[in-house]
Amino acid sequence: MAQAYSDDLRQKLIEAHQQGDGSLPVLAQRFHVSVGWARKVSAAFYRSGSWARPSSGPRGPRRFQSFFSISSKLTTRPNLSLSS
Repeated sequence: MAQAYSDDLRQKLIEAHQQGDGSLPVLAQRFHVSVGWARKVSAAFYRSGSWARPSSGPRGPRRFQSFFSISSKLTTRPNLSLSS
């Protein structure tokens, strides 16, 4: 599985772009990353103001809470539909 790029690399890319060291395609080549990744990181930075990786969402049992909630409701009321 591919490894995620470090926050340090994200910071260096954004700082180089802000200082006018080159366009995103030029900087992507310099830092050995894809142009798509450089654009994605740049867009995320200008949206959020942070170069840290966004969290990937809930992990573990919490992500199944809604499934179990729906499952228990269907068990008690089998005729339940999405519009109910």
